[in-house]
Amino acid sequence: LSRGLGDVYKRQGVYATLANLKGKKFHSISNIGKAPTFESDRELRVECHLFDFNEDIYGELVTIEFVDRIRSEIKFKSIEDLVNQIQLDSQFAKKILKTL
Repeated sequence: LSRGLGDVYKRQGVYATLANLKGKKFHSISNIGKAPTFESDRELRVECHLFDFNEDIYGELVTIEFVDRIRSEIKFKSIEDLVNQIQLDSQFAKKILKTL
């Protein structure tokens, strides 16, 4: 189910993931990359969005299980294009995660 971090960091992009928080698993979508739509020289970072989740978890330990790769990270022409793609990616990730 999970891939090793070595494999993931070699393949920047968007992933269907499971976020582990306080002993519970949440369906999520994650991006590994540099957010090229906004800046070209950013450091590599991991961002994770938990579906149907609305709590303040700053300072909490969250581990991420990478389930499936959705696509490579790309630079979009506009923020609107990025937002539209995020919505499509999220729908696809939910379909993938529903099978678990």
